[in-house]
Amino acid sequence: MRLSERLQRAFVPVDGRLTVGNVMDGVSDAGFGMLLALFSLPVALPFTPPGVPLPFAILIVMLAVQMMRRQHTPWVPARIRAREVKQGDSKFQALFVKTAQFFERFLRRRLAWLYSDRLVQWLIAPILILCAVAMPLPVANTTGGFAVAMIGLGMTEEDGLAGVIGLLAGLLTFAMLVVIVVFVARYGPDGVQMAADWVKTAIGR
Repeated sequence: MRLSERLQRAFVPVDGRLTVGNVMDGVSDAGFGMLLALFSLPVALPFTPPGVPLPFAILIVMLAVQMMRRQHTPWVPARIRAREVKQGDSKFQALFVKTAQFFERFLRRRLAWLYSDRLVQWLIAPILILCAVAMPLPVANTTGGFAVAMIGLGMTEEDGLAGVIGLLAGLLTFAMLVVIVVFVARYGPDGVQMAADWVKTAIGR
């Protein structure tokens, strides 16, 4: 089943309601990879409103910790599974599907060894956690979300090249996180925005 088809299935209401659990069950056959992509794509979008990345970052950390423990079935608390997803966000959901349709044109099975249990446990999962920590911060949220999304999509399709791109984006996110920490240590809370402005200037945004 293609990525876009999985997403369309995931957003089908059950008994008139759409919950986080329904969405997770809709993509459960794709394992951790699809959930990582699902939770990171909203954050990777450059126009993501402030405050949105935090709950997704928490979910990504939970998944990454399970991957480090070599669990093969994703799990989230029942309280989170029961949370209702607003069905009024149909444009957002449609954007999800279109984004998946774009990526699935390039994804194919290659370099699948990147997703061996040992590399997932000791390389990929720690980088996912670093990206999740950076996701609630300005500028770093886009690169962090993109890194997690590429790793997740790569896991879903066993595309190691996508995983490599995600890991490189993760290292860039880590560098941004270091810059933010340095600015905060020097200038206090205002350092977060100052670091974001510095990064934007450095990359020409």
